[in-house]
Amino acid sequence: MSEYPMRQLFRASQDGRSRIARLSGVLIALATLGSAAAEARPALRTGLSGTYAGTYQCSGGLIGATLKLTVNGSKASGALAFYPLLVNPQAPSGSFRMTGGVSDGQLTLRPGDWIEQPSSPYGAAGIEAGITPYRIAGRPVGPESWDCTAIRLERLPELP
Repeated sequence: MSEYPMRQLFRASQDGRSRIARLSGVLIALATLGSAAAEARPALRTGLSGTYAGTYQCSGGLIGATLKLTVNGSKASGALAFYPLLVNPQAPSGSFRMTGGVSDGQLTLRPGDWIEQPSSPYGAAGIEAGITPYRIAGRPVGPESWDCTAIRLERLPELP
């Protein structure tokens, strides 16, 4: 008469351990490895301070942008650098300071002093955007943003 399948799991093998005992050892080893792998992953970003890079769209084409942002409570400050991309090599480059605030996942920045002003007649614009620890997406605002429609920036990894 054949054994029931459940009895086969508990039946001792030649080394005296049941299949269930060997299987539980494997499961414990896998759980331990999974726990160690989870600890090795970088921590989730919870702060908003960091360097964000991406593009903004203007009538002259796509322009590269990097925002170094510091958020302290509800206050935000930083510097925005803009530069040509391969798809738009004629775009100007420059940088300026920005100040503003963060509230309920919304970032509002106003342009400040120029750090490096382009020679072409190019104005500094503010930003109104949604912000998470991973991205900023919104639009340039203010009188100098008349021909720009969108800004999208992704947070860069922090170097050790």
